[in-house]
Amino acid sequence: MSNNNYFTNDAHPPEGINSKADVKAMQSYLVSEGYSVGRTGMDGIWGKNTQAAYDQYLNSKKPRWQNSGGDYNVSASYDKARNAYDDALNAAYEQTKGKYLTQAEDLKTQYDNVRGKVYTNSRLSAIGNNEALASMGLAGNIYDAPASGYSETSRVAENTAMRNSLNTTNLSEQKARDQVAQAIIDAGYAKDQASAQFAANSLLQEAQAKLNYQIALEQLQYQYDALNASLGR
Repeated sequence: MSNNNYFTNDAHPPEGINSKADVKAMQSYLVSEGYSVGRTGMDGIWGKNTQAAYDQYLNSKKPRWQNSGGDYNVSASYDKARNAYDDALNAAYEQTKGKYLTQAEDLKTQYDNVRGKVYTNSRLSAIGNNEALASMGLAGNIYDAPASGYSETSRVAENTAMRNSLNTTNLSEQKARDQVAQAIIDAGYAKDQASAQFAANSLLQEAQAKLNYQIALEQLQYQYDALNASLGR
């Protein structure tokens, strides 16, 4: 017990409570308001039970925004917006990527057709050349060994031309595939850039919203304090 005999050492009565009579008066008021001051009741001693009852009373008199403890969560709204935006970007990217992958599959079919035509044209050309040489006695059956230097040279030239055509076709296909792959990469870069830009702008807006919220709270607190002062509280 304190030497003052109206409060315990671990309690601190508010300003204006300076005696047992003051404590009893406050305890009586707290009890009338529905707060418990402990088993010993209105004993004129300001201890932990009276302090707890007084704290509850003060909290009940705070304006609603103070009781909430500033529980307004600005970040949650902005997090939700950022997540929704990223989901939309990812969905659009996957759709674009799917189109490019389908295009890549179509390229194989297209260039297989081209290679088939190269082979067919080369065989037709070989048959035509062989028939021309055969009419001059310079070639035999196209599937037999060359009958002369002319027919051998012709076959070598035809095979070389076919391989060159096939190589050109393969290179064209690879170039087209590389372009598709680069388009997918570019789409990914664009998605990431858009996401980063939106996040940066969103964070700035979030910071401003938090600042505005704090300013509004301070203004409310100022008005509340001014009103209490005018009422002599």
